[in-house]
Formats: sequence, structure tokens, C-alpha cells
Amino acid sequence: MVSVNDKYAGVVKKVSYGNQNSVYAALILKKFPGIMICTFIIMAGVLSLIIYFSLRIKTGHWDDNFKLIGICALCSGLWSINQYDFFSLIFGNAQITYFIDYYCLFLMPIAFSFYIYNLCLERGKKIIGGIITVHTLFVLTAFILQITKVKELFELLFFFIIMLIMAIVLAIGAIIYDLVVEKNTRIKLSMIPLMIVLIGAVFDIALYYLRIYSERFATFPISILISVITLMTLSWKRYLKIIADQEKKDLMIKMADLDLMTQAKNRNAFEKEIVEISKNPERLKNICITEFDMNYLKYINDHYGHDTGDEAIRICYNIIKDIVGSKGEVFRTGGDEFICITYEPIENIQPDLERMIKEQNLPYPLELSYGMACFNPELDEDIHDVIKRSDKLMYEMKQMMECDKDEYKRKSTANKIEVERK
Repeated sequence: MVSVNDKYAGVVKKVSYGNQNSVYAALILKKFPGIMICTFIIMAGVLSLIIYFSLRIKTGHWDDNFKLIGICALCSGLWSINQYDFFSLIFGNAQITYFIDYYCLFLMPIAFSFYIYNLCLERGKKIIGGIITVHTLFVLTAFILQITKVKELFELLFFFIIMLIMAIVLAIGAIIYDLVVEKNTRIKLSMIPLMIVLIGAVFDIALYYLRIYSERFATFPISILISVITLMTLSWKRYLKIIADQEKKDLMIKMADLDLMTQAKNRNAFEKEIVEISKNPERLKNICITEFDMNYLKYINDHYGHDTGDEAIRICYNIIKDIVGSKGEVFRTGGDEFICITYEPIENIQPDLERMIKEQNLPYPLELSYGMACFNPELDEDIHDVIKRSDKLMYEMKQMMECDKDEYKRKSTANKIEVERK
């Protein structure tokens, strides 16, 4: 058999003949184990990319490791399956097979190098970055030489293998440096899949150049499949750890801004909100501050116990929250003090308070003093002035209610003495 390309010569060991279906069946059965292994590699690559995009949609988190593993698996899977003449059987087009074969082979190390790059520290990144740059330039050069008909891709294979061997040596050196000198334990586990691939690749290259390569040798595809599965497992564990750490961090941030007893936002959260409002003049223009202060708390604690006092505080928060609704937020800024930030005045506070407290049917007295002030450019320079005015109005109301409180205490004490006498 004579090659149509005068730059290429090869040896054809076997020629299959027969009708089309029988030849296809014979070839597929002969190559079936290798094709199945390569199919699993491609499926693993697709799964890795699905995980990559799914994580983005569900959590907003991009994990580049899954993307790189997916690209590397697809390139290696397509290249490997092509070694079993899969695309020749499917497409019957030698040119498609030719380009898939070489470009997938040339692109394989780039994705894997990017994966190692993400795990390395600063100096290791420089070495791996250099390897990625050289490989990328090689692929671009190969593409240009191919389309300009200066060089065929197969003529660059020797240079690719030399470059790949040098890259492997440098990559192993960078990994060892990170492990020994930089104490980068994160990269330690990546050595396992790397060694598996290297062993499979060396064995495959040896078989190729010793001219004993046959379909029954599936060492390299098997090593790739094991490595891809291992990398996906390691990346998934790493992703779960990142998510757990992020959730822990978010919880700590939330706890710092949360009042544990009422589940309301606390003074720390209120101060942060004040700072944000101060930075935005447009928000300040419409701001309304309403302060609430609970009456009778000391009396409730003294006569009904502190647990009942805590219950009363929680009831007050829920009532205030219902009154404010979706207009704004409620903050617990002190023991029995609450501040609401809204962007419109709260209407019907007094009747709503009286109705909601009455609905609780409590055995102890419960009242709330309040004061509301909205931003007025003639009176207020900033939000702190609005807070001062609402605070003043709240205390004025509290003083007006003191007489009723003293009268309640006097009557309550008298009733208690009367009960004891009886």
C-alpha cells in the first residue's frame, strides 16, 4: 500500500476485507475493550464539565479544577479513542481523524499543566506557567505550519515528545520543590494521578516505538481513566472543604451581627448599616428612624423572673417586626431597646401596639414607648441627627408613661399585700 502523502511512510500490518457490515463488526469487536475505556474517559470529562457549570448555577462558585479536568479528559479521551480507529469507522474521513488525533494530543498537556498550576505556590507557578506558555506556542505554531502547508502535524511529533519529556521533568521538579521547600501539602495528592499517567504514557510510547503496538494494549487509556477519576474525587473533596469553610465563615459573620435571644440584628449590624447609609446621600434623603423602648422590664424580672423577662423581650421584637413589616429592618440595640430603619414613616403605631399586646393575653404588663423621626435637611446634617431626634421623642413618651407605670406598681403592690393578708 502506497501513501498519498510523499512525506509520510508507514507499515500496514493487516488488511480487513469483506462486506461493509462484516468489516465494521469485526473491527469494533476487536477494538471494543479499548473503545469502551476511552468512552468512559470522555464521559468522565463531560461529567466534570457538568459539575463545573452546575456549581456555578447552584452556588455561584466557579471551580476551575473541574473545568480543567474535563478539558483534559475530553482531549485525552478523544485522542485515545482515535487510536482504535473509532473516528475512521464513524466518519470515514481521514482528514478529520488526522486533526483530532494530533490536536487532542498536543492540547492534553496544557489542561493538565493548568491543573498543577492552580495547586502550586508562587515559584512553582512560574515554572508551570512557563511550561504552559511553551506548549501553547507550540500548538499555535503547529496550527500555522499546518494551514500554510509548511509542515505536517505528524512531522512535529518528535519535537512534541522531546518538549513533553522536558515539561514532565520540570513539572515533577516544581512539584517536589513545592512539597519539600514550600511545604505545600495541597499538591501532594496530585502526585498519585500524575505518576499513574506517566507510567501509562511511558509504556505506551515504548510500545509505539518498538513497533509492537496493538489494540490489545490499553495501558495508557486505563491510566488516564484512573487519573481522571482520582483527580475528580480529590477536587470534589477539596470543593466540599471550601464550601464548608465558607459556610463556617458566613455563619461567624452572621453570628457577629445577630442577637441570639431574639434572632434580630444586633447593634453591630446597626452600626454597619448606619455607615452604609452615610455613604449614600440618596438613601439618607428617605430615611426614617423609629426607636422603641420596653416599659416594665425590671418589674417583670423582679416579680415574674428573668425567663419571663426574656420572653417579654422576644414578644416585643415580634410585635415590632410585624408593625414594620417589609418597610425596613429591626435591630435590637440594647437590653430592651429596638431601632427600626425604614424608608417611609410607620403609620398607626400606637393602635397596632395596643391591639397586638392585647392579643397576647399576658399575665404581666407590657408597654412600649417609641419615637419616630424622618430625615429633614433643615434639621439634620446626617443620620446621627435623625437618631438623636427619634431618641428624644422616645424618651419624652417614656416620661409621659411613667405616671401610669407608678400607678400600676402601687396598685399591684397593694393587691399583693391584700392577698398575703387573706
